[in-house]
Amino acid sequence: SLFHIIKQKTINISKRDIETFLKSQKEISVRKPRVKQEHRKFVTTVKRAGIVSGDLVHIRPEDQPSEYLPSRQQHEKDTEYKPGDDVDVKKIWKGVRGDYYMYNVVDLYTSYLVTEIVSTKNENVVAKATKTLLARMNKALGVPVREMQLDQGTEFNKSVKDLKLKGVRVRRMVTNALVEAKNAQLQRTYYTIVAQKKAGFMSSIKQSVIIANNTRSRKLGMTPNEAVALLKK
Repeated sequence: SLFHIIKQKTINISKRDIETFLKSQKEISVRKPRVKQEHRKFVTTVKRAGIVSGDLVHIRPEDQPSEYLPSRQQHEKDTEYKPGDDVDVKKIWKGVRGDYYMYNVVDLYTSYLVTEIVSTKNENVVAKATKTLLARMNKALGVPVREMQLDQGTEFNKSVKDLKLKGVRVRRMVTNALVEAKNAQLQRTYYTIVAQKKAGFMSSIKQSVIIANNTRSRKLGMTPNEAVALLKK
């Protein structure tokens, strides 16, 4: 077709010239096979219990029914802060609106969860809760916690110092997918129970943790409670 067009206006052009020209051109499009997808493995693989991750989850009063959360005074009484705990109660409440936090700690191997409620991000209060949570985790797993992963928040500064003194390795993380997924699961369960208005604040928290530890994990193929039982066995 190209030769037919050109020969009407040009002399001394052969079909061979046209074929040579066309063969020297690059392809308009080149088909290539699909690039093989790279399946990246996790950088670290947890092969035994005792590596845990902790995080705080904010509980705001405006998200709860009226007068659902306990008062500061009641929480202070229930928590029983003692002088030896290095906790200044007056300093704790300074600037606090009455919010609460779920302090969740998850074992990365079994996905087992333990939770404490703290009323402030004061590092002394958080450090006391860390000590309590690790003792509960040690008892539940039957093995000592040897590493704890925490984010960069200043509320964990004293906890880090205390853990290092006890020989527990501490890793400060930017993000941690497992504990964040556990936080989201616990929040969904908690607010579902709250909407049913069948229990008080602490009862709702405890029930949420029980449900989380009895929920089947696709990664494990069993519930965290079953994983812990199998671990002990």
